[in-house]
Amino acid sequence: AGVQKFIEMRNEENLKLLTRGTEDWERATRKIASKAKHVPNVSHLIAICLKRIVGSKGKPMPEWEEISSVAMAVQNMHLVATAAGVGAYWSSGGW
Repeated sequence: AGVQKFIEMRNEENLKLLTRGTEDWERATRKIASKAKHVPNVSHLIAICLKRIVGSKGKPMPEWEEISSVAMAVQNMHLVATAAGVGAYWSSGGW
């Protein structure tokens, strides 16, 4: 139930960024419907997000560095999952 609620909330937030009736909106709704079929099979969901903030020197870290850090964390989680015999799926971009 918690995974389903999170996914529904995330989908609503993503659709707000698109204009209803456009090709992008239609593609997104089809993709959401397709992925929704798999939700009952998901026992756990780990969402990794990046929120850029201004550092102590008044500037944010370089974007490439933050994205690389998140990607390395995800890769390490996949290595641990593989070693433990657990299936994992990595998707970026929210869709």
